[in-house]
Amino acid sequence: MCPVPLLDGLDVQLTINGWNRTRVVREINDLGHEALAVHYAHYYNSGWDLFLSDLKSTVAYRHLLCHGCHVLTEALRILRTL
Repeated sequence: MCPVPLLDGLDVQLTINGWNRTRVVREINDLGHEALAVHYAHYYNSGWDLFLSDLKSTVAYRHLLCHGCHVLTEALRILRTL
């Protein structure tokens, strides 16, 4: 069983630990969860912005947390429909 329930049933050998952001977003989109893919991409990019700020930007922290909440909210919405 896949550790990410939304990805169960994919017709690929799952080696998620080796996936990059682009692959994760593509797979989520392919499953029909476009909003989740967009939120995840924003979350990932916010984390990168925070890293580039040497973990000093409070704005980057705020964006990371906001986008992370959107990811979790959308994922929960999807899970409730399963």
